[in-house]
Amino acid sequence: MASAAGGENVGSGTIEVRVAGSTLLVNPAERWTKTCQYLQKGLNKPGVVFAYRSTDSNYALITSDSVWKHALDTIVQTGPTRFLNLRLASDDAKYESSTSTDGQGASSTGCCSKPAASSCCAPPEDIKKCCHPIAGEFSKPKDARSLVSDDWSVLQPPVFTGDECFKCEKMFDTESPVGDTAPPKVSNPNLPQYKYAGEALRACQLPLGPIGGGVIAVGGDGGLRQWQVVNEVSHNGHVPDSFWAIKTEVGGKTQCKVLQSDALYDDKGFVPAYHITDHIVPPASIELLKALPGIPEVEITAKYPVVEVDYPNTGLPVDVHMTAWNPCIPLDQNRSGIPIIIFDFEITNNTGEDAQVTLLNSQQNMVGWDGQSPITNGVNNRNYGGNSNALAKLNDNLTAIDMFNTSLSDPDNNHYDSHDGHFASCVASEDNDVVSSLLQFYSLETMWELFTSEAGLRDNGLHGPSPVGRTWDSALSLTRKVPAKSKTTITFYLAWHFPHRMTNWGQPGYRNISEMYVGNYYAHLYPDINSLLKYTHDQIDDLRLLTMAFRDCMFDSTLPWQLIDSAAGRVSPIRSPTCMWLGDNRLYAFEGCRQTEGCCPLNCTHVWNYEQSLANLWPVLEQTMRDVDLSAGHQVTPVGRLVSRINVPLELKPTWMYWDNYDTDLKSCYVCVDGELGGVLKLYREYRLGAGLGFLKTMWPAAKAIMNRWMTVNDQGDGTMKIAQPNTYDTAMYGVNTFIGALYLCALKASEKMALLDDDEELAKTFADRYALGRQSLDSKCFTNSQWYTQQVDPEAQIKIVGESTFVDCLLGQWWGYILELGDILPLDHCQSTVVNIFARNHRDSFVPSEQSPRPFYDQRDAGMVIGCWPDGVPPPNRLTYTTECAWTGLSHYFAGLCMYMGQNDIAMQVLEDARYCYDGTRRSPWNEIECGDHYSRPMCAFQLFATASGITWEALPDTGGLRVGFKPRIGPNNYRGFYNLPNAWGQFSQTADDVFMSGTAQITAAYGTLAIAQLWLPFQNANLEQIAVELGSKSFPVESAELNTEGYLQLNFSGLVQLNRTNTPLKVTITTSE
Repeated sequence: MASAAGGENVGSGTIEVRVAGSTLLVNPAERWTKTCQYLQKGLNKPGVVFAYRSTDSNYALITSDSVWKHALDTIVQTGPTRFLNLRLASDDAKYESSTSTDGQGASSTGCCSKPAASSCCAPPEDIKKCCHPIAGEFSKPKDARSLVSDDWSVLQPPVFTGDECFKCEKMFDTESPVGDTAPPKVSNPNLPQYKYAGEALRACQLPLGPIGGGVIAVGGDGGLRQWQVVNEVSHNGHVPDSFWAIKTEVGGKTQCKVLQSDALYDDKGFVPAYHITDHIVPPASIELLKALPGIPEVEITAKYPVVEVDYPNTGLPVDVHMTAWNPCIPLDQNRSGIPIIIFDFEITNNTGEDAQVTLLNSQQNMVGWDGQSPITNGVNNRNYGGNSNALAKLNDNLTAIDMFNTSLSDPDNNHYDSHDGHFASCVASEDNDVVSSLLQFYSLETMWELFTSEAGLRDNGLHGPSPVGRTWDSALSLTRKVPAKSKTTITFYLAWHFPHRMTNWGQPGYRNISEMYVGNYYAHLYPDINSLLKYTHDQIDDLRLLTMAFRDCMFDSTLPWQLIDSAAGRVSPIRSPTCMWLGDNRLYAFEGCRQTEGCCPLNCTHVWNYEQSLANLWPVLEQTMRDVDLSAGHQVTPVGRLVSRINVPLELKPTWMYWDNYDTDLKSCYVCVDGELGGVLKLYREYRLGAGLGFLKTMWPAAKAIMNRWMTVNDQGDGTMKIAQPNTYDTAMYGVNTFIGALYLCALKASEKMALLDDDEELAKTFADRYALGRQSLDSKCFTNSQWYTQQVDPEAQIKIVGESTFVDCLLGQWWGYILELGDILPLDHCQSTVVNIFARNHRDSFVPSEQSPRPFYDQRDAGMVIGCWPDGVPPPNRLTYTTECAWTGLSHYFAGLCMYMGQNDIAMQVLEDARYCYDGTRRSPWNEIECGDHYSRPMCAFQLFATASGITWEALPDTGGLRVGFKPRIGPNNYRGFYNLPNAWGQFSQTADDVFMSGTAQITAAYGTLAIAQLWLPFQNANLEQIAVELGSKSFPVESAELNTEGYLQLNFSGLVQLNRTNTPLKVTITTSE
């Protein structure tokens, strides 16, 4: 029997590999490249390729570390012997590239890279498969830190199969956790106060992390969960032995406790919601609190992006309050992209004696972990080995434990491991504080014995890199004297730096090829972990001020709680594994995330049609998505079709280059028409949100090509279409309908605006004329029952219909029209009647799971709407896919906003309240709204609710260099205060007014940026200049004129620009009436 790979027999850490009649010992922790070379040498077969049995009938070629890890999952253990059967690729067998293929040569994995049984996107049998076999090998760049290389220019054409739609019907195992018997309903009584306690903590997981650069969640037990910082999706990934603890010494008595509670670790009697795992307690957490003393309970107050944790009834002589946050500053993407979490522990000593308080962070070195495979016995994992911890004194008051791994990357040979990097635990100290550490250990009991002793942590622990298959834990503590009747704050940091992100997801046309280097942009901003720790600490006051200002501008408001929580919480998907800010300084995104992989990559045009959070808060990053969509050579084909998904790196040829005549089947979801139209609308949105005229003119030719195709090919000539209309429902509709039709009309209006900006009045008139014709045609064909908009079914294609149903998504285009200030796309009274009827007919006080098809989401504990409701209550068999499901929150939030635009505030608030109680922490996390996966992107439409509520209106006035800005609140206008954002500033707008709006005050604060106002519109009806006073900060500001304009506003024209920023804020307008 040969020695282990690497020439060293590591004993119990080895496995037997049985291949070609030989048995060789292999170290499973070794990289595949080295293992493969060893096996080839041992068999005397240089260059041979190996495969493992992935299913009963198929073998998968082992081409990368990720596939090797899947192979290791098939290890067999017989007594003390562990072995793995491999096969030579030259043997007579059917091969796949880590997934199986069907008889037609199309991969049966759906749109993801795992087997169909666990795929989020496996299509039903009546839809052809959307996946493709491997198209050929692609090389990583010679310099793995480079993002451009000629190595990617040699491409083999992929295989396509015709009518391909990405399906999400089989996203989850739909075995019922509930059934049709109603489970006990438990609700969160403190939800309107954004508080979570008792049962409301069971599924409470608030993710914290940078934009597109990893995340760790603060759990309902006070601990840390969902560790997703090593460039992998792992919704239930957990790093053991990582926790907070406290020691108090008062009056000669010492107490030590882990700041974590096991109150909800017993789930007896709990019935989970469908497709949800946020309630699952990591086994390591259970073992931790069996071994060490915890606390009885925690209480959480969560106002995203900040979570506060209280620890009541601890029995300790001090009160502890923890505030956890990551820098989150609208319009400042770089400082919102720091891979760090700040933990501020406020310690209050209410006793009459001085207290000595020690806070401890125990942290495992997880560098090398793949984010998914189990970590057993606390510190054992097949990817561990070579882990080392070092103490770093970054400055006089900043001490860190730097955790790394010396066995992973090999820069000299251009090899970089995606799980290689650094993690750091860090504490900020003051004069007279004592900082102690135990650098390397693997026995919690030993660490705890030292921590609880009088001396505390006091040495380096074990020495050298960790052995194969094992890592080290570390502990860092700070001791401070807290005088009687006083309080203090101790700040810890957890930071990570894993720069070497690889493509580890399947891509249309290029599935399961070798991983390619794409990197993380944060590594360009902060080249190493020490630099990001120093930067954060140096800037901590300003970062904290601006992050808390963002929170307070949203939550310190007169708006209804359900609106605030819906809007603010939907920022979280940007800072979840759904989004990736890659090394080319562009943001890319999945639709959502499965348990161990992103779902349906990437930049799905039709799902991201609803998103508004990123566009409003970090518009520069949203612009990178438009650049990918509309720049030459990316996603728009020469015949004017916008492909629904993008492959990365961008050096890969786009899939449309392999289509005959650069086109595909009209009913194929490779081009979803709602996504095409959305691409046009989003371009105009980006211009309005500050992208600039140059950006618009660069992208306009591609958008113009899309619209030209729509007007000459799709349009019947009357502004409507009945051709195949593949869309976000993962299938093609036919016939005239307002879902696609109103989006088309809205795109025509937006295109008219953009043509005028491009100085093309003739083209603008063409768009305007077609819009006018289409508006009349669409309304006459679809508002036939005088109550709501319906579908004119094509008699030659009576499939996937919405027909006479009330369809929640039927006025998406009208919603977009209001967002872009394009007015009533369809007649207002018809739209109002439609939304009222949709709510009246589609709303349910509870759901029966078996009545939702194909995916049950809600059960008897949930209220909401169904997506479609037919007049007789019986959905036809040829209905549109998903219409008998509950309305996903991505639809509920958009629909609520649409109702607000139409004056239906009561309906809007009920829809939002239903959604919030479905996600109230008792069975679903409030910050993980699902659809085809966790942290789904569609619900980010909710952020638009802030703008809808404020009635904000704006327009650039080029001749002045400033903006025309106006407000007309739709909720509580006589006493209003709420968040606003504009292209260069954000803050709060507030107003008070008498009943007839003849007198009152209006105030704009700028918490960030500079707001240049040339003209201000307010909803007052008094234009008497002598009764109007304007102040900027503490000084009066001249008003040139005041008038009541044709839009119904008081219009204030300033003699110069109002330059409002956080140093001179606020701008205040006071209007009085004469006695």
